Amino acid sequence: MFVHCIYTAACYRLKKHVAIDKVFEFPFSEERLDQFRKSVIGMNKTNIPLSFHMKMMDSNKISDLKKKDLFFKEFDFKESIDEFYTDVLLDAEISSVDVGKYILAKKDYSLLPLQKMVYFCHAEYLFQTGRPLFTDTVFAFDKGPVEESLWEKYHHQGTGLLKEKTFGDDVDRAELIMKGRLRNARDGLKKLEVIDRTFEALKHKSTRELVELTHSSGSPWARAYQKGAYRKEISDEAIQKFHEAERPRELSADRVQ
Repeated sequence: MFVHCIYTAACYRLKKHVAIDKVFEFPFSEERLDQFRKSVIGMNKTNIPLSFHMKMMDSNKISDLKKKDLFFKEFDFKESIDEFYTDVLLDAEISSVDVGKYILAKKDYSLLPLQKMVYFCHAEYLFQTGRPLFTDTVFAFDKGPVEESLWEKYHHQGTGLLKEKTFGDDVDRAELIMKGRLRNARDGLKKLEVIDRTFEALKHKSTRELVELTHSSGSPWARAYQKGAYRKEISDEAIQKFHEAERPRELSADRVQ
């Protein structure tokens, strides 16, 4: 008899579930099992949710495990803990697209106001924590800050409401799915708190009002923008330093470290 000791995790970036299986011949040493657990948990530097399963079988093969328990049928089993975390830790960082999809799951937007909503989430997180919300570059366009990845994904849809809300899943589940994606990121709970609070503060503002906020005197956009200049970057340092000039009064909480 064999005991399959399995850790599983959702990998939102790759749209799949991954697993690592350590097989022990029965009876097995609790000390060896504890070593395996410590090896897996010890590499979980961002506290991404993991599930642990134990299955007793006559076979030590993953293929037989998948046949016996259909729960594991679609899981991508990795050969090593390092390979397992190579996929899992892709979720540690988020992009402007991830934030945009989460906001779109809450309310319909065209690209221009969505860019502004995502920008204010990024700026507010920088302002409160001193750390970037996502890894994308922000540029100063005529109508305000533009996140590179979000622009690349949606600009081809034109000026109407954006149609794609999440990565192929049912629209009714989109907010739940994207909330899980953000929660799994590094400092995910704080990121969700800032995104939700920013959205609630700004969701009633018109596109014109959002653009006017970013164009405030002394704002990061106003300091970076040059008419006719292409791909003029607004640095995270500038956003953090000068966000107060554009910060809407609805977001009046003190900085949180």
